[in-house]
Amino acid sequence: MRLVLVFPAGRVHRRQHSINKQLNPTQHQNEEPLIEHGNSRRRRRKGAHHQTHECGPLRLGMPTRYSDTAFVIRSDTERLQIRRYLEAFKKKSFYNVRNARMTDITLDDMKFDCGGQEHVIAFDPPLKSFREARERVVQVDKEALRALYRSDVTITTYIPPTANLFHLYNFTQCLLTYLAFSRAANFQPGSLLYDNVLSGLPGVASSCLAIQPFLFPGLIFIHAIETGIMIAKLDRHGLSPLKGAWWGWAGSAFVEGVTSMWRIDGLIERTRKVKEAKKH
Repeated sequence: MRLVLVFPAGRVHRRQHSINKQLNPTQHQNEEPLIEHGNSRRRRRKGAHHQTHECGPLRLGMPTRYSDTAFVIRSDTERLQIRRYLEAFKKKSFYNVRNARMTDITLDDMKFDCGGQEHVIAFDPPLKSFREARERVVQVDKEALRALYRSDVTITTYIPPTANLFHLYNFTQCLLTYLAFSRAANFQPGSLLYDNVLSGLPGVASSCLAIQPFLFPGLIFIHAIETGIMIAKLDRHGLSPLKGAWWGWAGSAFVEGVTSMWRIDGLIERTRKVKEAKKH
């Protein structure tokens, strides 16, 4: 995230300009104030309300009056970082921070609104100037990641088994096995499966009936473990149950098992490479 600070323009009037304005009030009545930035001076364009200076990873808008507050967080990544701060340093749950937002930033701290309550995260030591904001906020985010045991590679999307023909085959076979072996009656006369498929294969029906009490619980047990591994992986990479992609991955792990792991590992690796490429 980047920090965009908009500084009050009224403080940067030149002394001579103020004197001239006092001597010739009519001439300067409609004149916009002079804005100073670095070594350059320019007049504010008519209708413009803010001067912006990019100096950090959070994008914030600060109004021209000290009494105003107008912060804008523009991306999902920035919102995720804010939620991460509160989870790590204020021990909030993923549900509590779902609508969290930053309300203020000073040289001493950052203020957040979370569920109608204000939370303050201090800079230690305080910033000497806003020029330090970028580096310091990046450091705060790294500390939050360490506290939460999370990776800096964030997953936000779900890849269905249809993306790979073998994965789709495995998903289909596992799903059919769940349905067929969910009850022993499926392999006995009178069931839809037996009357339409297995009636001419009595040996197969009896074999399936014999293994059903062991196969179905075993399948549930193994895939439940794989689902637990998947959920831990999703948490490590910043995907919460409030997102549809979380349920997609968890559901795929429960049905198809290992092939869903292959897909998400591939997604993580591709995301990591893209992230590293942006650094160069």
